[in-house]
Order: sequence, then C-alpha cells, then structure tokens
Amino acid sequence: MAMKVTILGSGTSMGIPMIACQCETCTSSDPKDKRTRCSIIIEVDNKKILIDTTPELRLQCLNNNITDIDTCLITHTHADHIFGMDDLRGFTKAHSKMLEVWASNLHFDKLYSIFGYADIKNTAGNRSLPQVVFRQFDSQKPFTAAGIEITPIELPHVTFESIAKMNTIGYRIGSFAYCTDTCQMSDSHIDQIRGVDTLILGVLRQRPHAAHLNIEQAIEIGIKSGAKNVYFTHIGHNIMHARDQKTLPDGFWLTYDGMEITVE
Repeated sequence: MAMKVTILGSGTSMGIPMIACQCETCTSSDPKDKRTRCSIIIEVDNKKILIDTTPELRLQCLNNNITDIDTCLITHTHADHIFGMDDLRGFTKAHSKMLEVWASNLHFDKLYSIFGYADIKNTAGNRSLPQVVFRQFDSQKPFTAAGIEITPIELPHVTFESIAKMNTIGYRIGSFAYCTDTCQMSDSHIDQIRGVDTLILGVLRQRPHAAHLNIEQAIEIGIKSGAKNVYFTHIGHNIMHARDQKTLPDGFWLTYDGMEITVE
C-alpha cells in the first residue's frame, strides 16, 4: 500500500532563518533554506498521522492544506516538538471530535504536566480548548493508533552530563521509518529499521554534535539500513540546500518544508 509523507517542517530547534543571524543560509533567498521546526504528516490507509506539534503547527497546516488528522504521535518533549499542541483545537473544533495524542512511557508525564488542560477529562466540553485523549505506549513494544500498527524505536538524544539525559522515540510504519533527534544509532537500532524502503533521519550539520547526527554519521546509518531512499531533516543553518545536496551520495536527500515523499 502506498504511503505519502509530507515534510511540514525540516528545521532544527531555532528554525531557519535563526533570530539575529546573518549567515549565508539564514539570508538565503532559496525557499528550501526557509525551515520551520521539524514535523511530518503520514497518510496511509486513508488515515493521517501527525508526528510532533511544532511551534509553527498552525502555519504548517495552512501552508500544506492540512484540514484534518486522525491521530498524533510525539517523539519527545523538547519545546520545538510539542509547543504547538494547543493548535490541535483547530481540528477538534472544526470536526467536533476528540484526538488521541500518543506519547511513550518516557515522555507521557512531562507532556501531561504541560498540556493536561487539553485532556477531555478537564475541558468540560469547552470547544475553545483542544479535545485530546492522551494515550501512553511502551517504548519497547509495537502499538496501534488510528488502526495503524506502529513500532517505536527508542533512541539516545541528550547525553550532556550537565542536564537531564533524554531518549527520543523514532517510529517505523511498514517500510517507512522516521528517526529524528538522535546522536547515535547502534547496530540494534539499525536492526529495527533494516530493510525499510524510506528512512528519514535528523541531521544537524557537517561537524559532530553531542545531541544530533552529523552528515557523515547519517550516511553510514543510511547505508547500513539498506533503505532505498534516505532523507535528512532537522537541518541546521550550517547546511545550504542547493550547495550541500550535491555532496550527498545517490539515494540521499535533504528535505525541505512542503516536500512530499511517496513510500511504496
């Protein structure tokens, strides 16, 4: 069954252009260098699955004509991945419905502590608030959301000793996998995505980084996975689309906001 993936946002946590930056990428006129925070929509079996609710969610949905979704998955609770959650009320109000939001056992409590007001148990039917049912899944076990089987992949992200460590959740749906915000993928992680047709990886820049993959690491992971097409997202301002796409091997692609990917 064909699957369509729309890149709602392809940028890192500060977005591109970044505030107060006058670098070559941040001042670029190329629309592919204008990146909102990282998020996607997956369309499969007549269902639309949103992954992450970025601060630009409203604009991302307007720009891509997203008028409804069936469920939402959260990768982790950093601000750039969840702080647009209140905009889910656009869908729940327009369609007079509730939405399930899925978070792993690693992130559920933190997510609920911020957005618990949106739980339908707390909204008293007030349609000006999101009407959300929060669902928790085990980061080590497959689960079903909107009738679609989803396999979570627990990935290392923040490893700084000075702040709380955090793992994130990648997602595999059939022959597609989405793994953003990770600093490394071991052989056991790669086994979980091996054989996918299409893989999206979070890639910050060319140089190594403590919390994110760089281009060299991501290419190695993509090759090991056996994916036919590997796409990079969560892109920082060290990368320019037109310039750096030319440096990638065949089958590797930089994403951009609004990009549509077909997965067989």
